[in-house]
Amino acid sequence: MKNIYRLLTGTMILLIGFHDLNVNACTPSLPSPHSPLFQIFPATNLTVWNLDCMDAYLVWDQPKNYSGTKPLGLIGYRIYCNGLLIHYVSDPDSLFYLDFNDIFGSYIDSLTAYYDLTVFGYPGQFAESAAISASYSWDCSSVLPFFEPWDNDSFNYQDWVFSPSQGNWMLNTTIGDPLPAVSFTGTPVLTNYSFELRSTSLNGIPLLCANIYLEFDSRITVNNPTSQEKLIIELSYDNIWYKKDSLVNRTSSGWTHHIIDISEASGNDLRVGFRATGKNSADLGEWDIDNIRVYAVCYKPPDFNLKSTGNVVTLSWQRSCTETGFKTPRNVTSELMGYNVYRTNADSLPPYSKLTRTPIPETTYNDSLPLTNGTYCYYVSAVYQDTVNPGVILCESGSDTLCIHYTGIQEKNESQIRIYPNPVAEVVNIGSDIPFTGIEILDFLGVKVYSKSFSETTHLSVSVTGLPSGNYFLRIQSSKGMIVQKILVDR
Repeated sequence: MKNIYRLLTGTMILLIGFHDLNVNACTPSLPSPHSPLFQIFPATNLTVWNLDCMDAYLVWDQPKNYSGTKPLGLIGYRIYCNGLLIHYVSDPDSLFYLDFNDIFGSYIDSLTAYYDLTVFGYPGQFAESAAISASYSWDCSSVLPFFEPWDNDSFNYQDWVFSPSQGNWMLNTTIGDPLPAVSFTGTPVLTNYSFELRSTSLNGIPLLCANIYLEFDSRITVNNPTSQEKLIIELSYDNIWYKKDSLVNRTSSGWTHHIIDISEASGNDLRVGFRATGKNSADLGEWDIDNIRVYAVCYKPPDFNLKSTGNVVTLSWQRSCTETGFKTPRNVTSELMGYNVYRTNADSLPPYSKLTRTPIPETTYNDSLPLTNGTYCYYVSAVYQDTVNPGVILCESGSDTLCIHYTGIQEKNESQIRIYPNPVAEVVNIGSDIPFTGIEILDFLGVKVYSKSFSETTHLSVSVTGLPSGNYFLRIQSSKGMIVQKILVDR
């Protein structure tokens, strides 16, 4: 019979319908199920080795027929990742493949043996065997905080990758804030280009009770200010990339500091990316990037209040990060461990002394002041631990600061003074229930950066445009004594 063949070993050909037969949908159909056919042998023993946080090394054994030799018609292998064809190995004797995937998650790699049916009398027709599979996952996230100053002069040191390739990204030892930095240069000239520098995965999963921020410094030199060349800052979580900001080649600039809130990624593995894109890179000198930081700021205790009776100060606050505060329902991997209470000496200036030996679970605290008259300032921090590793502290929050002026009798507390807006970008307003005659602004180390005396007033506006962003102490001199408040300059 014309279409009946034997395998090399003389084994009779099996009928169609054998369970290992799988015809590729992109090739012509095999003849009727009533026609005599042959067996399509699958490969065996697929194994996946994780070489590092990006590479999976696949190895397998070659298909064998009943006599233990390579089957007729075998021409290669098809490799699938989560059901999608990602590669064809065209050599039947090549039994390995390096799978690179820069998106973190869980995967199933599958492999089929691919056959040319010409040798069996079906020229132009192909078939693939049943699949063999192996699962694996990327779980190589770096912990926060993350900092990249490029001091190691390597993209590999902290597992940076490129998409779709490196393009004109380079390490630059001639520029930096301080040296070195990373640059995307305008040469060699590229047109209609898009090349992204991507961080490794950063572990934000335990940080449900925190805001997350990206900071970096950038610099640009412009050859032709077309506004067509851009540096797009992107954020990835849930395997989706989102645009967060965009810098444009309008004019050359020195080093500029950027702070971007990326808190929507809390509770996830996250990544940051810098995408250089444009029409003609010749219009760009270079983009320079340095001092990349990703860090978390845990939620502080809300509604912090202070009351006093004699020398006994009662602090109270609300519980931090309740379930209703989560952005989306998810398994909780961080939990509140408790609260720490801190206080200054009578001069109201840092350093703060820790009053609690270990974090306390209560939301109130009573403190007996020393008999020394003066101004005492307090703050209360929330401490969070990892539920996967109990006792491992994820972070300790900041806090509002409240102060009391103690002179042996009960004083009005912080309600005497109203500071707004706070945070402040340009002008801070001070309102008071009682007249005051002077103010001082000190930085967080206690260095005086501004002072002014005046006639009694209950309202004053002060420009802070000359102060760098950061936390400051505002000391207000009134007829009742010195009152201290904390302000945040943020622009």
